Amino acid sequence: MKRFWKGSAALFAALTVSLTGAITAWAGTWKFIGPENWKWEYHEENETHPASTWKMIDGYWYHFDSNGYLDVGCRRFEEDGPYYYMIDSDGEDVGRMATSGEWEYGYIQADGTFYCYHPEYADPYLSAGPIMMYDSNIPDETIAYDKAVGPSTADWYNQVFLQLSALMRPTLVQYEHGQTYVFPYDEWRTCQCQLPLNWREICPSPFMDTLILSALNSPIQFYGWIKGESNWTIDENGVLTVNARIREIDNDEAF
Repeated sequence: MKRFWKGSAALFAALTVSLTGAITAWAGTWKFIGPENWKWEYHEENETHPASTWKMIDGYWYHFDSNGYLDVGCRRFEEDGPYYYMIDSDGEDVGRMATSGEWEYGYIQADGTFYCYHPEYADPYLSAGPIMMYDSNIPDETIAYDKAVGPSTADWYNQVFLQLSALMRPTLVQYEHGQTYVFPYDEWRTCQCQLPLNWREICPSPFMDTLILSALNSPIQFYGWIKGESNWTIDENGVLTVNARIREIDNDEAF
C-alpha cells in the first residue's frame, strides 16, 4: 500500500492529492479529505467507508472516528477501556496501531494496549525517598517492593509527582490529648506544573494519567473512607493544570 503525506514534501503531496484524488490500496481506496493532516477516509470497492470501528488494512490495524476519518495519537475507544497509540507522525505508517514501543513509564504490548508502571515513593508510608516505578500487573503475594522496576530518572517527571502529591497532603493537627491528620474535604485544589514541550512523545497520555492519579492518591492511600476526584488539562505551552478534591464516602461507595 502506498500513500502520499503532508510533511517535508507538503507541496508535492498536496499537488498529488489534488490531481489523483485518491490512492488505491489492495482492497479499497484511501481518499484524502483535508485540509488538516490525517483527514483520510478508506473507501471499500462498493464506496462505503468504515466509521467508529477498527479495520485491518494490508495487515495493519487502523481505527476510524464517527465521521470515518483516520484516528491518530493516543486514543481510548471505550469508556474505561485501554489506551492505544495510533502512529501520528507523517509517513506511510501514520494511523497504524503501534504494537511495540518502550518508555521509562511502561510500554506498548503486542496487542496494542498500553502497559503502565505506576510511580510511588520508595517509602510510601513516610512519603519519602526517590520515586520508584512499580509494575502493577505482576502478581504481588509478598510486598509491594517486589514489583519495583527501578527509580525514575526523569527529573521533570519526579518534580511533577512531588508537586501533585503535595496537593492532597493532609495537615497534622495537634490536640490537647494527641494529634491527627485532617484532610481538606470537599475543597477543590489546583496545581500547575511545567512539562517538556514534547511531552506527548516522551510521556503519552496513558502514562500521564497514571502519573497524575498515582501522585494524587499517594497521600491518601492508607486512609479509609476517602474518595478522590480530579481532572487535568495541558495547554500549548506544556503547562499541566490539575484540579482535585477528596471527600468522605459511605459504606455503599466503599464496598
